[in-house]
Amino acid sequence: MNKLLGALCLILWFQLGWVSGQQEKSNRQQVMQNPHSLIVQEGRTSILNCTYDNSAFDYFPWYRQYPGKGPEFLTAIRSVVSKHEDKRFTVFFNKTVKHFSLHISTSQPEDSATYFCAARSIVAQNVIQDQSDKFMQEGITVTLDCQYETSSSGYYIFWYKLLSSGEIIFLIRQSSSSQNSKSGRYSTIFQKEKKSISLIISTLQLDDSAKYFCALWELTVCEAIVKAEQKPQSLITEISLLQNPGSHEHLQYPD
Repeated sequence: MNKLLGALCLILWFQLGWVSGQQEKSNRQQVMQNPHSLIVQEGRTSILNCTYDNSAFDYFPWYRQYPGKGPEFLTAIRSVVSKHEDKRFTVFFNKTVKHFSLHISTSQPEDSATYFCAARSIVAQNVIQDQSDKFMQEGITVTLDCQYETSSSGYYIFWYKLLSSGEIIFLIRQSSSSQNSKSGRYSTIFQKEKKSISLIISTLQLDDSAKYFCALWELTVCEAIVKAEQKPQSLITEISLLQNPGSHEHLQYPD
């Protein structure tokens, strides 16, 4: 790769993304991203902006997608805080003007990707979970069930863990085009024809005590660039562990 005057040219293409807890298109709420393109020098800070129009939203994630790969969770912020830092990524949130932004410090060639913002409320429609609290012994395996509704042919289902501090941690992702997923102690049982997915947590530990929720993210393709038509709806399941008393933007680096 050649550099012009030692500068890294990062071109960001933003895609329109919107989310909702409603089934009717007329009721869906939009998340608007800008700018559509952005050029910054290597080492500078890239700023990606999003606004939303539903005051009920309280969780605002950012996703990144490299060419030829699926979207990946990057970072997120809750409405109870105004700033969240995660290594080179910082998210700022302003509830008054319904705005949040992703700041990528010290921009690098590997930051070249498509970026999506999303917004949602923790409790919404189209995803049904068993909301009962589960009290489990340390060391056993627990199963959490989730059912969903979608007419999309392509989608992802995410499982998250909500800590008492308000932090939301991504656990595992299931693609509609893949078989069961596995990541460390987490795995899924995916039954696409039944629109059902289960999260399996093996060898339960004390720090697994948390609330868990699944989220549905539908995808569409437009002009050969993936656009995120997201409807990550969820209900929460909480696990209390008993200790065993016996134990859409595109950054491009030019050649």
